[in-house]
Amino acid sequence: MARWLAFLASAVLGARAVVDGLRLRGELRYHALFERSFHQPHRVARGMAAVEHELGTLETIADGLLLGAALTFGAWLFLRYRTLDERRRAPSWALWSWLVPGLNLVEPYRIVREVHAGGPSGATARAPWLVFGWWSGWLLYLVLLIGVIAAEGRASGYLSAGEPLKAFEQSVLVARLGVAVAAASLSAAVLGLAVVLTTERRISARG
Repeated sequence: MARWLAFLASAVLGARAVVDGLRLRGELRYHALFERSFHQPHRVARGMAAVEHELGTLETIADGLLLGAALTFGAWLFLRYRTLDERRRAPSWALWSWLVPGLNLVEPYRIVREVHAGGPSGATARAPWLVFGWWSGWLLYLVLLIGVIAAEGRASGYLSAGEPLKAFEQSVLVARLGVAVAAASLSAAVLGLAVVLTTERRISARG
């Protein structure tokens, strides 16, 4: 069962990586058009609208794949954590640790380290770069996403207050952060896929 979930999680994460790659390309195109709109607003308006529609569609697909990745990755992690001979936490913590505010910034990473290492004793050394890179990419994605939401909120507030110049500055920030968000999401998806595949190979090698 765990191997099938690993395969399914890998497929979903792979699909997510493809969509995130398309999103990154779209964000780069949108950012280039946004920069050109300073000087040629009428010539690029139609192109920007088309890219915005494309990005909206990709965002919807990416959100669905993120949910699928969360469910399949979480189920795979739970099953693999449950089969460890020794563990720091109850098996159910492999799922609940993602939902506890504050702890969800550290505990899922520690559990993945344990599963990757084959137990808590093997996870006491420095984490493999792959696991650390995956978790760092995921946290960076969340931070940047919060930054986008905050900048959008400020832009709306400035518009309501009759300060269009400040609102425009926040819009520029949103466009730039959008590129970074797509890049971080792509990185996290690719590294997440690598974590699942590498961990499964290690489990097979351990017998």
